[in-house]
Amino acid sequence: MALQPRLMREASILGDRNTMWLRLIGRLRPDVTRALALTRTNELFRRLVTEEAGGKVTPDTKTAIAKLATELVPSRRFSGWC
Repeated sequence: MALQPRLMREASILGDRNTMWLRLIGRLRPDVTRALALTRTNELFRRLVTEEAGGKVTPDTKTAIAKLATELVPSRRFSGWC
């Protein structure tokens, strides 16, 4: 990440408050489906982004936040979904 401005010849994304990334690692409980986990992580992510925006939530911001989504991918190391 630190070399990104040099390699891509553009401003660093580290100082851009609109750039977000987060990697979580976990396992699904046996009673939780992948669809339910995805729904819950999306809800939590959107709530966190809304709280971060504070009082600056415009209708356009609400629309953009509603389109944000998380992604669940299977682990290469473990069988099943993480």
